[in-house]
Amino acid sequence: MIIIFILLTQKGFAQKEANQWISFEGSGLDFNGDSTIAVAFPSDMPIWRCNASICDKDGKLMFYTNGLDIYNRDFQLMKNGKNLNLGDFSFSAIDFYDTAKHFNE
Repeated sequence: MIIIFILLTQKGFAQKEANQWISFEGSGLDFNGDSTIAVAFPSDMPIWRCNASICDKDGKLMFYTNGLDIYNRDFQLMKNGKNLNLGDFSFSAIDFYDTAKHFNE
């Protein structure tokens, strides 16, 4: 019982791949510190319906998308990252998968 109590009261640490969220136009949340902070990003990409972002193992932003375009950590459109969805912005969820290769492509 004591071991369970000790385990439940400890701060949990997890992978940091989801530590930065890009939302709306140039705003987001950063979960890297002890508390969550609102941040401004130099991005004018419209994010209305869906979005996704992924960070490296240290919680640094790698890239993000609105379901139509993909931008890199420097907030620049990635190579071949324009108009990936030929229709309107997607209502569906977006997810990134780590292939452990080609992180900047």
